[in-house]
Amino acid sequence: MGKIRFLHISDLHYDKDKRNIKEICSAFFNDINMVKKEYPIDFILFSGDLVLAGNENNFTEVYENFIKKLIENLEIEQTKFLFCPGNHDVNRNEINDMIEEIIRNKLQDTAERKKLIDNLNEKNYSIYTDRIKDFYNFKKQFIKEEDERFFNIFSSSHIIEKFGIKIGISCINSSIVSNGDDYGKLIICEKQISNSYERIKNCDLKILVMHHPLSYIDEVERTDIERMIIEKFDMFCYGHTHEEEGKKTFYFGEEKSIVTSIAGSLYSGETTHWKGKDYFHGYSIVELDKEECTIYLRKYMSKRNCFDKNIEICPEGKIIYNFSKNKKKYTNINLSVLEETKKLINKKLLTSIPDCEAPKNIEDIFVRPLLTLTSERDFENKNIYSQNITPIKDKSLQKITVEEIIELKENFLIYGKKESGKTTLLNYLIINIIKLNNLDQQIPVFIKFKKISSNKKLEKLICNYINELTTKEVSLKEVKEILEEGRFTIFIDDIDSQKSEELKILNKYIENNIKNKFILAIQDKDLEVNVKNKEITEFTFKKISININSFKNQQAKELILKWKNIENIDNKKILLITNNIKKIGIPLTPYILSLLFWINDKDKNEFNPINKAAILEKFFDIILEKLNIENNYYIPIDFKDKLHYLSFIAEKLKEKENKIMDKRDLEKYTIEYLEKYFIKVKNVSDFINYFLLKGVFIEYDLKIGFKYKSFLEFFIAKKMEAEPKYKNKIISEENYIKNVEEIEYYSGLVRNDEYLLKLIMKYLNNIKNQIKLSNIENYNIPYKKTLIKTNHLINEVTKEKSNVLEEEVEITNNSKNIENQKINLEISKEWYYFETIRLLANIFRNSSYIENLELRKDALEEIIKNYAQILVEVVRKFEEFLEREKLDFKEKEIIILIFSLSLTELAKENIYSAKLQLFLKKEMNKEREENKENDIKTFLLYCLYLDSYYDDSIETIKEYISKEKNPLFLDIIQLKLYKYIKYQICNEEKIARIREVLNIISRKFNKFSNIHQSNYFQSKNAQKIDENIKKILKEKEDSF
Repeated sequence: MGKIRFLHISDLHYDKDKRNIKEICSAFFNDINMVKKEYPIDFILFSGDLVLAGNENNFTEVYENFIKKLIENLEIEQTKFLFCPGNHDVNRNEINDMIEEIIRNKLQDTAERKKLIDNLNEKNYSIYTDRIKDFYNFKKQFIKEEDERFFNIFSSSHIIEKFGIKIGISCINSSIVSNGDDYGKLIICEKQISNSYERIKNCDLKILVMHHPLSYIDEVERTDIERMIIEKFDMFCYGHTHEEEGKKTFYFGEEKSIVTSIAGSLYSGETTHWKGKDYFHGYSIVELDKEECTIYLRKYMSKRNCFDKNIEICPEGKIIYNFSKNKKKYTNINLSVLEETKKLINKKLLTSIPDCEAPKNIEDIFVRPLLTLTSERDFENKNIYSQNITPIKDKSLQKITVEEIIELKENFLIYGKKESGKTTLLNYLIINIIKLNNLDQQIPVFIKFKKISSNKKLEKLICNYINELTTKEVSLKEVKEILEEGRFTIFIDDIDSQKSEELKILNKYIENNIKNKFILAIQDKDLEVNVKNKEITEFTFKKISININSFKNQQAKELILKWKNIENIDNKKILLITNNIKKIGIPLTPYILSLLFWINDKDKNEFNPINKAAILEKFFDIILEKLNIENNYYIPIDFKDKLHYLSFIAEKLKEKENKIMDKRDLEKYTIEYLEKYFIKVKNVSDFINYFLLKGVFIEYDLKIGFKYKSFLEFFIAKKMEAEPKYKNKIISEENYIKNVEEIEYYSGLVRNDEYLLKLIMKYLNNIKNQIKLSNIENYNIPYKKTLIKTNHLINEVTKEKSNVLEEEVEITNNSKNIENQKINLEISKEWYYFETIRLLANIFRNSSYIENLELRKDALEEIIKNYAQILVEVVRKFEEFLEREKLDFKEKEIIILIFSLSLTELAKENIYSAKLQLFLKKEMNKEREENKENDIKTFLLYCLYLDSYYDDSIETIKEYISKEKNPLFLDIIQLKLYKYIKYQICNEEKIARIREVLNIISRKFNKFSNIHQSNYFQSKNAQKIDENIKKILKEKEDSF
């Protein structure tokens, strides 16, 4: 028996004005001429997005220049070009934005959708269908007479017969309510599919063609639609994702499967890189009979300007499936996992603690963080540079969404600061994956990194996770089979960058299971370019690295609106909240915000924290009822006793290097504590339950421990405060680096430990003596060119007078190589060095009660000197790398600028305290008296003062720039001033002072560049500065 063949094409996005579309179409037609000799084509399935914009003219163009040529080339009838509409085929001009939301809401109702299909020709329903009428009218010319009654705006049905095989094809319109914002919102109803299916139900093979994957369908209908498609059809062809693949999906609990053909994008635009992902132009050839289906994948090779086998997807460029219905049954895992996952994550929310009126469901309180392809500082500083100095074309400035993480097949490495919400994000992704894949196409699994070891296989870890969460037992054999099929999305949380052996095991897990997707979460170190572990940067598997950014004003506002269940709040209140957190030098994370919201809900007096320890101290004052002098019947101890008990348990957990222990162990230690201190309780379980009910402890899988790692760290600090012997153990030279967070909390609690400050300074000097460091005195950072002279401030004038300006700066592939290089300061001593500087800085800012001012002065000098050292080391290693690789890297100075700016902000985050103003002023006066030019340490001091946003910061920096000549330092000051406007509350007077300083800097650079200082030129400079300031103020307002 012969085989039937068809082309599966999608996403042409035809637009005659696109630069390289003719070139790619020409290569496609050449490929068709070659392919048809070996594989004669019987018909064509096109799964949407014929044109870039759906209107009559574009449909005429695509017919004349593509469809007509294709069908003539293949020598087939026009009626064998079968297609459905995509989101680009919609005429967006026919969409009324004001009523779009009303339409979508109305169509949530099943009866309304049914009524729409039954009455689609009535005028009062045209509001739904006008957007697609140009497509509908265009498609009429492709419909055979016998197919006319099965063709409408929602679907069309076709039957093709050859070699005794009858193939039925349903083309479904998934773009009825498409408006661009489509993910999870599109409407398809069962009747739409069943009407189309009715005509083809007796065919030998039944194919459904649709533009969108099922994840784009509204959640209300998705499950039923998915079941219907799998039950009724043998093959599902779609596009939209711009990825090419063939796969087989099982409907678990039934003996049924469906083959899926995902067409690549025939033309995805002038660039094939989008949001961290490289796409390609491609299409598929499908060959089938009643028993078997072969999908041949074709890919455009730009260097050769031709299409060829896509061997990246499969070794021979083809995938073979059979249509047999007798497939294995699998356990329906996801539906069981979903509810248990929700329960577990909701239990971990801060809102689950008593008397909290905020939503207790992750889906009601979760605020999506900003996710970027570069570090938060890099992203922010490149943006401020690009907007106010010279536009940068840099792929790393792209953002990525939750949906893209789920949809893209790549592995992901997610970096985030401590308490930035990494675990919550992973759990949120799990919930959404389950909702989109409730028939187990993808099964998410959550594994803690600490469970990885040489004697534990991945399938065993997966099996344990599933069986702990579900009542249905899954065997190792079943897990292995699902791994082989590539249907697991495996989340690994809390990756420890110092566990080299475990990292190697993890890398092997991933390399041995490449069909599956891995999403890894790791705590980001403050200075990524310096300290990332070699094992992390050299993972051998393909991955996309993304970064969780701290909350911005918009996310802080969204969280408080959800927390308080209100519709709006004054933007100035949000700025006050966010600025108060920034003032104590800690990241604006959902965890910190939630703590402050809860405290302010309970405490009538407005609480303004002075450090991180003070936030938790206030939290426990309230949650453990400090002011309640009456003992609880089940817990007959006072507030100090509660703190003491929790410190005791924290010590036991610290010994186990964990924040959670078996319930029996906790009961054992609790009995030990109660007996040791002669405390009598009625019931040990009730005693422990008190701390569970208060939200200090959390229980799951018969284990109990502190709800958050920060709680454990805080109570270790409390024990250090109470017991000098224990403190000395924690801060010993062999242990301190493992206890940085605990020591920081401790210094924030006591604020007067002179011995600790001296000790960490001693450790820092010991480490410095063990590593080779450069001499920073009189070191000139290689930054001779003044980037400011190319900025927008003088753009208009220089266009007319000379060609001084450069074009937009494009960060090239060389910069990507440099980014991957990470200036490889390996973990060991360099990592200790950096962590010790950071710890010393945090202790220093918490040292306001130390009376030895000479010691504090020496500590500040040491900290500033060592941050200057880091700057010099990284710049030098960067230069050595360029020289070693013989790279002529034109963006070198931008890299130096952005890194230097980021380092000054890092110093501020670790050093700043509101109580340091006079202290810093004194040090700056001393530096100024010494009259050092081009001094990195002096520059860092002034940056710290400016970033601290003291009342006289602008005037102080004005004095500094009047004498400073270093172009790098002045460039950084200008960028900081723009950020000052963007993130601080600025009245007209303050903006005027900033404008004055910006004008001084601009004039200095023009002088350096020998640009004539005419009144006209200065006026143009000032005008451009005003425009930049207005733009930033507008962005600031829009950010809410």
